[in-house]
Amino acid sequence: RDSWRGRWPEAGVWERLTSLPMRAYQIDIDHRAGHPGRDVEWLCRDLPSETRSSMLPGIDTGTECEVRVRSWQHEGGAQWELWEARGPLQDDASWKDWGGDSHCLWN
Repeated sequence: RDSWRGRWPEAGVWERLTSLPMRAYQIDIDHRAGHPGRDVEWLCRDLPSETRSSMLPGIDTGTECEVRVRSWQHEGGAQWELWEARGPLQDDASWKDWGGDSHCLWN
């Protein structure tokens, strides 16, 4: 757990929460403001997960971003996903002098 604090949500709250689809986006090497990965994994710890990889178009023409997508299906509820782009991103020339972007994921 990185940032999830306290006890497990009450049953009614948890039921409503798991009925909502969720997709979190993150650059895999960005841990500045807390990375949602461990929180999502912890909240979905009893669920089977699926993982797939994808290449998505970058900001600049001809560039791509490698993305790992993990998903969990809540029983009788919604699917939750964590999309992690492999960083630092090299798809925007504005970040070239910085060695790529390791913090801002534009979607």
